[in-house]
Amino acid sequence: MKRRTLILLLGGASSGAMSVGTGAFSSVEAERGVSVNVVEDDEAYLGLKQTANLVPLGEQTDVVRIQNQFASSLDLSVVVEDKDDVDTVVIENEAVEIVAECDGRKESESNDEESEDCEMDDDVLCPGDTALVSVVCDELDEAEFELRFCGNAGEASVEKTRSFEVKCVDPIEGVQFVGSNGNSVSSESSGKSGNTGNVKIRTQSGSSNRTIRATAYYKDSGGNTRKEQGDVSVNKPLKPSKFKIADGPIVGIRVEGIQGVYKRPDNPGNGNFVDTPTQDLSWG
Repeated sequence: MKRRTLILLLGGASSGAMSVGTGAFSSVEAERGVSVNVVEDDEAYLGLKQTANLVPLGEQTDVVRIQNQFASSLDLSVVVEDKDDVDTVVIENEAVEIVAECDGRKESESNDEESEDCEMDDDVLCPGDTALVSVVCDELDEAEFELRFCGNAGEASVEKTRSFEVKCVDPIEGVQFVGSNGNSVSSESSGKSGNTGNVKIRTQSGSSNRTIRATAYYKDSGGNTRKEQGDVSVNKPLKPSKFKIADGPIVGIRVEGIQGVYKRPDNPGNGNFVDTPTQDLSWG
């Protein structure tokens, strides 16, 4: 695997923002040397879940979610062990600290007052809170980074080292709508509606050959907007049949991981390109 530079960032979210992740700290040591077994599932004390494997070039992308599943607040630090693949580490969440080493950490004391005051303490993750790890790629290729997590939750200390792999890919630039204005064209000879209104989901370079998950919106014979999902290729003309659509042209495209819908212009002509998705909630 070639070494590629990543910029790593950490962001935070409240406990209600995301579901509990899988993966966890594999070692927990309690006071007086008592060992505590930690399971690798959603019942673990601190969950780790990789949320994305593809990272568009130059775009900050959330790839790992950390969640405090202790009953008390967690004072968590992160050490970047693999510096060959990581250029810069930034923590946007004050509750998670970047350190050079995990040595010399002191245990915190857990009590009822601490739990009550947790929400007022920006230096810890409260029970149920999450932190998001994001990466930015600077070259197209596969990349790997390794993080070491260490922290204290009440009288228990935790430590975990884990490697994560991502693929840095050509980002989506927009959608090219080709053909009709989105109205079904009836053929008197065949009696069937023509599948006009093809699309091409373009990447920045225009030369990538990868498959993405996308949703196609189309008009049925009654003029109603419907949608179908599919795994389709980028930079290639896509007929409605690629989304298993047999009744009506494609009038909009939603790409997984991108907010909004690329909407076909009212009069696209031959090859109109849309680079900004609409945020109109009526598209669903």
